[in-house]
Amino acid sequence: MKEKKISKQIFSVFGMKIFGLIAQMLTGVILARTLGAEQYGLYAFPMAVLRFLSIPSSAGFPQVIVRNIAQYKSVEEYGKIKGMMIRSNQFAVLFGSILALLTIVSYYFFAQVSVFTTKGILFLLVVMMLPIVSLNNIRMSILRGLNKIVLSKLPEIVIKPFIVLVIMTILYFTVDTIKPIFAVYIQIFASLMIFLIGSLILKKNNTIEIKKAKAEYHSKEWLVSAFPFLFLGVMHVINKQADIIMLGFLTTPRDVGIYRAVVNASMMITFVLTSVNMAQAPHIASLWKLGKKDELQKLVTQTTIITAIGTILISVFLIFFGDFLLGYLFGEEFREGYLALKILCFGYLVSGFSGSVGNINNMTGNEYLAVRTVVFTALLNIILNIILIPIYGVNGAAFATALSLAIYNIVLVVIVIIKVKINPTIFIVLNKRIR
Repeated sequence: MKEKKISKQIFSVFGMKIFGLIAQMLTGVILARTLGAEQYGLYAFPMAVLRFLSIPSSAGFPQVIVRNIAQYKSVEEYGKIKGMMIRSNQFAVLFGSILALLTIVSYYFFAQVSVFTTKGILFLLVVMMLPIVSLNNIRMSILRGLNKIVLSKLPEIVIKPFIVLVIMTILYFTVDTIKPIFAVYIQIFASLMIFLIGSLILKKNNTIEIKKAKAEYHSKEWLVSAFPFLFLGVMHVINKQADIIMLGFLTTPRDVGIYRAVVNASMMITFVLTSVNMAQAPHIASLWKLGKKDELQKLVTQTTIITAIGTILISVFLIFFGDFLLGYLFGEEFREGYLALKILCFGYLVSGFSGSVGNINNMTGNEYLAVRTVVFTALLNIILNIILIPIYGVNGAAFATALSLAIYNIVLVVIVIIKVKINPTIFIVLNKRIR
């Protein structure tokens, strides 16, 4: 029954992510076609910075919340669940506000950008969204820990993209010119809406046992546990966003716009793995806590099969038809990103074959072992971007990201096999079939 439940959750999240992806791509198409590569780049840069800051602003709590709440629930420690829910929201507001203020001041001082320019105004408005983004991340993680997987992702991957797409479509047909600031205002409105909707969802799905329990606070313990997750999260975002951010500093807004379109197209690959991660995380934490290693191996193998098949199918499609996709959807000038798209596909293929290695490490208490790996790959990514972007532009950024991603997954596979004593890769399935 558990396998059926997990499979249902995976495919439910997968379906929602397909809807969200289509909505995001259509929104990206509207923006790319109406703004052009340069103006689209002005919008994409601060949004990349916001995604980068969303991890440290949550203080590493989202992963700790998923793991701890799932484990607390399995042993009926409801007071700790209630305390963690309250304290994590407080930390999110505090850290999100401080980080937003420091980022805004640092940007205007070091980048020497005037707040009265379009670039300066866009950056200010986007970064001010950080506390709300942090609270949304915490709420999503609490619901995941309570095993409300589908409801945890509903606001972010369905409701928000739908709101943005509807408003952008209306503007597309009613306004002569769409400016980047319009897109930012829409993002702010959508973020506030999903905050309210998500809060109502959490309130409705909070259990009676948690509501009646007396809150127990273990703030020091949680902060200590959150630190490696915070560090890992920052390094992960560096790996994911360093290319766009560094393109923004080292090249032109046009290159940023083209590469952003490439990243939007490659999202079709990443949502397969993230859909699996969303569904399996609390189950991995519970099975590990209860010492059920055979069941854990079975769960990981089943989900890796889904991940590998989805990754292969989507990657092959993008490798052969990515040129048409970029040109037809985003515009002819975006075809320049086709080679970069193919390079990213090969990096994601390694990730798909490796399975949910990051998820397994985080949910089994081995997050410290992943820190050295993610630090190394993040530094490698930055160094490669610095070297390759001035020479090869968007293709250099794609190569840096793909190589860093591949190395990260391969090393974590080795860690999982040695420390957790399970095989997370697709090759365990192939080996069994050969035998």
